[in-house]
Amino acid sequence: MQTLQLKQKATRLTNSQRIIKMLRWTELEYATFINETGLEYLERYIPNDRQGIHALNRSRIFWNWWKNQWAIRDTNYLEIVDLFSPNNWEPLYHQEHSPAVLTNSIFPSAVVLDESYAIMINDFQNQLR
Repeated sequence: MQTLQLKQKATRLTNSQRIIKMLRWTELEYATFINETGLEYLERYIPNDRQGIHALNRSRIFWNWWKNQWAIRDTNYLEIVDLFSPNNWEPLYHQEHSPAVLTNSIFPSAVVLDESYAIMINDFQNQLR
C-alpha cells in the first residue's frame, strides 16, 4: 500500500512540475491557484452555509480530497493538452479546473463532510463556553 502511495505522490509531483513549466508559472502561482480554486469551489458548493465553508476550509481531509481530485484533473489535462496550441494551454487548464463546472461533477465523500461537521460542532460548543 505504501509503495502505491509513494508512486502516486511521485506522479503528482512530476505532473505538477510539467504543468508549471508548460504554463510558465511559479510553484507559488500553481499552489495559489489550487487554493483559490478550492475556496471558490466551497463557495459554489455550499453558497448559503458560511459555517460549513469555514469548517471545510479548515479540514485537512477536505484539502487532501481536493488535492487528489486536482491530481486526477491534472492527469486528464496532460493527456489532451498536446491536441491544442500552446496559446490555449492556460485557458484549457483554467477550464479543466473551473469551480463552476466542478460543483456539478465532483462531490466530497461522507468522510470529508463528517469531519467538517465535527469541526462545526466543536466551534459551536466553544462559542457556548
